[in-house]
This record gives sequence, structure tokens and C-alpha cells, in this order.
Amino acid sequence: MTKVILKMLCFFFLVIMSFECSAEVKERQESIFLEANNLYAAGKYEQALNNYMKIAETGLKDENLFYNIGNSYFRLGRTGLAILYYEKSIILNPRDQDVAANLQYAKKIIVDKIDERGSGRLLKTLFLHDVLSLRELVSLFLSLYLFFWVLLIIRIKYKNVWTGRTALSCFLLLLFCAASLGSIYWSNNIYERAVITDKEADVRSGNDVNSVTLFRLHEGSEAFVLDKNGSWVKIELEDGKKGWIQKSSIKNISDNL
Repeated sequence: MTKVILKMLCFFFLVIMSFECSAEVKERQESIFLEANNLYAAGKYEQALNNYMKIAETGLKDENLFYNIGNSYFRLGRTGLAILYYEKSIILNPRDQDVAANLQYAKKIIVDKIDERGSGRLLKTLFLHDVLSLRELVSLFLSLYLFFWVLLIIRIKYKNVWTGRTALSCFLLLLFCAASLGSIYWSNNIYERAVITDKEADVRSGNDVNSVTLFRLHEGSEAFVLDKNGSWVKIELEDGKKGWIQKSSIKNISDNL
């Protein structure tokens, strides 16, 4: 009995300590974030960026943090990295108009102009990519799932016609949510999107420096990752062009998300 009590006390102690540590970490992050904001407002963009990155290195995934990192990179003239972090931010909060506006502007000033496929834009619109984040869709799906079963139980127990129709509508919404979840997850994680972060990068026919250069990309251009082989990555552009690029020249948008 004494051992059980001691184990329970140890468990509660560890839980309390974890909450205290989390509170301390959060307080420290907020302090660094405010300091970084002040540095940014003072025009000290490199110092502000260093502080923002300190927070990002702790593993925090926050749309405002990524947005500010993007702004800092943009002010420092590093458009590719700015676009990378704007894209990260908009994945977490697709309805943020400030991020969308900055991302659109940054894409306007890059060298390469690659048209997005109509089918890709249609899928994003159809499956709410620009409306709900993956986390929000998961929450909506779970809520609808729970609501559906509650309605179904009421329908079976009380033979209520209204609940049966509502349950059917709920089920159809569940199917749509599931399709949207699959589409967004596939877009962000399976068919990886990436951004060119070097000033210039040659895209070659094979995964070595002796292969023929097919075309050249500049920072800020986006591509889909098809394959990886050592220090090389095979990419495909929205217009269908494919080739191999050095891994150091490109960064995945979904990394650390």
C-alpha cells in the first residue's frame, strides 16, 4: 500500500513539475518574442531573426512566429527563405490575410514565373485548403463523428425521423471532411512542396554535377519533391518540368510542422 501511495505521489510530482517547466518555457519564449519584435521595429532585422529562430529551435509551431521569421528574411533580402516561412505560416492559418498578402507580394518579385496548374487550384478551392487548417479539419471531423453517433443512437432508440435525416446529413459532411483531410495531408506531407532558397540553382538531367543542365531556378521558386538520392533531390514544377537539384539549394515547406 505504501509503495502504491509513493508511486502516486511521484506521478503527481512529475505532472506538476512538467506543468511548471512548460510554464517557464512558455514565459521564456514570450520574453524572447517580445524582444525580437522590438528589435524588428527598430530596424535590427538580423538580431530580430536570431531571436525568432531561437524560439523556432525549441520546436514551437506557431503561425505568428513563422510569419515574423518570413518578414525578417524578406527585410534582409532573402526572398526564398521569406516565402518558405510564409508558406509554413499559411499552412497553420490559411485564413490570415496579412500572410497571404505578403506571400503574394514576395512571389511577384521573384525571377521565375511559373503558372499554377488549374487542377491544383481547383482542388485547393474544392477541399477548403484556403479556409481551414489541418488541425481545424481534424477537430471538425471528430466533432461531426461524435455528433453522428449521438444522433444515430437517438434515432435507433426513439425512432425519430428528424434525427435520422440529420444523421444522414452529418454522415455526408463527415465524408467531405475526410476527403478534405486526405487532400490537405497529401498536399502538405505526401507530395512534398519545397522552396528554392539559394540565389540560383541548376536543375540537371541526373543526380550528379556532370549531368546536363536542363534549366535554372532562382530563390523563391516552388517545386514538388518526387525523389531523393543522397545529396540530390528530384523535383517537378507546376508546369511539368522535371530534373535533379542539389539538396542544399531547396527546403521542404512541411519540415518541422
